Amino acid sequence: MTPRRPFRSPPGCTEGKRPAGGAAFYKRFRGSKYFLIALLTFITAALALHFVLGIDPEFGALNLALSIEASVGMSLFMAIADRQDVQQAKQLEYMQHLMEAQLALVEALAAADEKSAPSDGP
Repeated sequence: MTPRRPFRSPPGCTEGKRPAGGAAFYKRFRGSKYFLIALLTFITAALALHFVLGIDPEFGALNLALSIEASVGMSLFMAIADRQDVQQAKQLEYMQHLMEAQLALVEALAAADEKSAPSDGP
């Protein structure tokens, strides 16, 4: 019996790779409780400055800051989702090739069994 080869990921697969540099930090930070604490602290400080000192009377700066953060976060997460979609498509294609190879092997074995089986003839 021949030894089994270990499973290898399909070529071009980025299994286990993370976004590089600042994107990785931002992704980890945004998903943590510290992001929520920092965001609530920022909003509280902005509201306090608005009501106590009258800074930013129309909430324009607060709106701009929150909109920028939301658009950066959305674009980052969309890029990560697109990368994962490409990786998943490659994995599915690889699995399809494996299943086709298994089907061909099973068909070849079935054909060999039919040839080697004794026939019930007269």
